[in-house]
Amino acid sequence: MFALDDKQKGIIGHYPVGDGLEGFYKKYSEFVSRPPLKPSCEDIAGSVSTDKGAERLIRKLLSTLLGLDAAEELPPYRGSSHKFLSNDIGVLYGRFPERVNSEAIAVLLKHAIIKPVDDESLWSAVYDLF
Repeated sequence: MFALDDKQKGIIGHYPVGDGLEGFYKKYSEFVSRPPLKPSCEDIAGSVSTDKGAERLIRKLLSTLLGLDAAEELPPYRGSSHKFLSNDIGVLYGRFPERVNSEAIAVLLKHAIIKPVDDESLWSAVYDLF
């Protein structure tokens, strides 16, 4: 996983996720309750190109993360020309699902559905998307 530096950890501590993922949780609950069986995070991430529901779920997660205060304060991933991580997530959203690693999405999804959210693990997984 991406190793956060002290500056990033400070920002994450100052801007916790809190209940910021509630809209995503609702969408996730609806998705996993559909028949036949509860899919794993890997199943969901691996099916985004063939399952519109899975694609919408991951898009909901990305758009939710994009709007969190921490995303608007965290520095962009290394090598990005943007000012904040939120800008990078926005570009990724526009390229999804074609240019997104399904394994990295599965890891992000695992960290997003754990309650309470471990903020550092979640944001580390976001950086790993790049």
